[in-house]
Amino acid sequence: MNLILFLGVIIYMTLIIFIGLWQTKKGVRTLEDFLMAGRRLGALIAGGTLIATWFGSGTVIGGPASLGYLYGLGPAILFMLMPPVGIALLYFLVPRIRGTYKYTVPEIIESRLGPEGRSIAAVIVALAHMGIVSYQFTGLGYILNVTTGISTELGTIIGAIVITLLAISGGLVSVAYTDAITAFLMLLSLVIGVATAASYVGGFSSAVEKVPPTHLTITGGMTVAALVSTCLPLLLLLLGEMNMWQRVSAARADTVAKRAMIMWLTAALIVGPLVSLVAFFSRAAFSIPAGMSVLIWSTKMPDVLGAVFLAGVAGFIITTGNSYLLTASTCAAVDIYKRLFRPAASDREIFTVTRAFIAIFAVVAYVLGMYFPSVLAIQMYSYTMYGAAITVVLLSVVLLGKRVTRIGGIAGLVVGAALTVIWDVVLAKPGGIHAALVSAPIAFAVLLALSLLTKSKENSK
Repeated sequence: MNLILFLGVIIYMTLIIFIGLWQTKKGVRTLEDFLMAGRRLGALIAGGTLIATWFGSGTVIGGPASLGYLYGLGPAILFMLMPPVGIALLYFLVPRIRGTYKYTVPEIIESRLGPEGRSIAAVIVALAHMGIVSYQFTGLGYILNVTTGISTELGTIIGAIVITLLAISGGLVSVAYTDAITAFLMLLSLVIGVATAASYVGGFSSAVEKVPPTHLTITGGMTVAALVSTCLPLLLLLLGEMNMWQRVSAARADTVAKRAMIMWLTAALIVGPLVSLVAFFSRAAFSIPAGMSVLIWSTKMPDVLGAVFLAGVAGFIITTGNSYLLTASTCAAVDIYKRLFRPAASDREIFTVTRAFIAIFAVVAYVLGMYFPSVLAIQMYSYTMYGAAITVVLLSVVLLGKRVTRIGGIAGLVVGAALTVIWDVVLAKPGGIHAALVSAPIAFAVLLALSLLTKSKENSK
């Protein structure tokens, strides 16, 4: 155990739980408060929660961290170019996103696909988000392993408990304010990490001499198809991600939401290269699991700086974990329980049901995390499950409107989700290509084809 590192993480956890509870007592009065922070967030808080929610364990343990360590700067930076592209596209959709006035993405989908489409979409969102939550638990387990020496397995259980308690406490109100604190701490932590790593390996030129030659190429030794299929799920997830749409809608005005998105875009342009560099330097210095390529530097800097660094990384993980756990549970409570079984359910009843689902889904997410061999593996699966099904259909509904028929849209949902499972799980990624390159285009083609075939019939009805 490193007591100072451990205390840094514990103090941070205690602080954000306290702030979360305080904001809950102060600001949760209605279901809209719980799910959308009352649609009253200012630019600074909205920007902070967009940043902290998007960058999580998938950033510092999976994604650019694992790619930077395993394949080099080229694949890692290409992967992290996807968020700026996606944010820029979403910026122009702000009025449409906010104009839906819906709590959840399945609610938006219901406007064209009916209650069946909403229910199917809610199940897919919950499944994908539980996968994302599962590796937030693992990421916090890694941090507790580094700071205390306990096993990663035990640390993962403790991490699951902490994230679950924060999600239960107060919904988006509690999450948004702790996210804003975390966003700035995480950026500071990455700057400290890059400076430490560069000094340790003797600078970039020295690191170049110590990594495999393929780490200095654009593809890092990956095939072009494998690299594209690795980057595409991240872009698809961002464009339709319910957490991000909720946070854009939670801003108090369109202009405020746009300012928040500019903050998010700026952070994305900073975080990606910094994480990629830290992982690249790790490959030059250590032989370790790829998932530890960022966390390892906390042990190579003065303890106080290490504590700040790990607190920032823990912030990445905790805020993302409780946000995705909350959205999965919201879909189950609002889109399935209330919509199908209890239309007259009161706000208080939905509060209770949502919190019950948070506890249930936390257990499911933990079990799911035990199935996949690495954070990167479950990250690709979860992103693709969401992007190939939800994002393809959501953007089609929002942008194409009545051109999308109920049959076409529902078929797109089912095909996107089913092909992801078949390609990634049953066929085990033929040729090392992730499912997104196959499932997303086919889902969109099926949606368009069936919409065209059934359009006249739907019009006649």
